[in-house]
Amino acid sequence: MARLSLTAPVSGRDTIVTAMTLRQLSSMAAALDPATGRDWPVRAGTLEWDCWRTAEHIGDCLLSYACQIVARPAARYLRAMASAGQDASPAEVAVGVGIYVGCWSP
Repeated sequence: MARLSLTAPVSGRDTIVTAMTLRQLSSMAAALDPATGRDWPVRAGTLEWDCWRTAEHIGDCLLSYACQIVARPAARYLRAMASAGQDASPAEVAVGVGIYVGCWSP
């Protein structure tokens, strides 16, 4: 399950989300679906993380940036964190990424 925790620090930038951005995010999330039956504890290409951790990180980034857009904090970076339970299957992690992509849709 995802968990959300909020704290404060620095920033306040405008972010523009275009229709192309939404299509790219949807395509990226859809690309995970065919791979959910594969071995996710293996290294993700040349990255140090495995596939499971990399997909979880993608979901975390999507949620974190969506929080910035919605909250529009003026003087700080709004910290949010999404994480999958350690026993989450690749399919469950992929569903989480898809849900976070949905956070970007108007």
